Amino acid sequence: MQQPRKKELHKMVRVTQSMLSNNMLRNLNTSYSKMSKLQDQINSGRKFARPSDDPVAAVKGMDYRVQLDKVQQYTRNMNEVTAWVDTTDSTLSEITNSLTRVQELVTQAANDTNTPDEREKMAVEIKQIRLQIQDLANTQVGGKYIFSGTHTQSPLFSNGTIADPAIKT
Repeated sequence: MQQPRKKELHKMVRVTQSMLSNNMLRNLNTSYSKMSKLQDQINSGRKFARPSDDPVAAVKGMDYRVQLDKVQQYTRNMNEVTAWVDTTDSTLSEITNSLTRVQELVTQAANDTNTPDEREKMAVEIKQIRLQIQDLANTQVGGKYIFSGTHTQSPLFSNGTIADPAIKT
């Protein structure tokens, strides 16, 4: 006895020439699109043109840029601080030398062997040293007066007297 055969349903899909052509054109367009994207990356030197191309990389890139900006700002701050410290140090050294010279002149003037003319010359030199110290006290770094406390836009000495912006006249 023969068993009944199950009817096998084979559906045959007919592949037409137009289906093959459309499939080939779609693949070709996809390849051209990928090639265009790669050429844009080569020309621009960037992995992606828009943040939407790779959002994770875009966020990381922005974070790196922020960190780089911070490091550059820290570097600028350190350079400014170094300039302030170096200038302050050299200015204070000059003031110390000037005050040492004043001490020498005062000690020498106290000697009774000096004539009034010699003492007058010493007094003139001391006045010149005083003016020099006033000029040194008005030293600036980057357009800011370094010995004016919080009032860095104003000189410490103005017309031979201490300029105090806190005192209203």
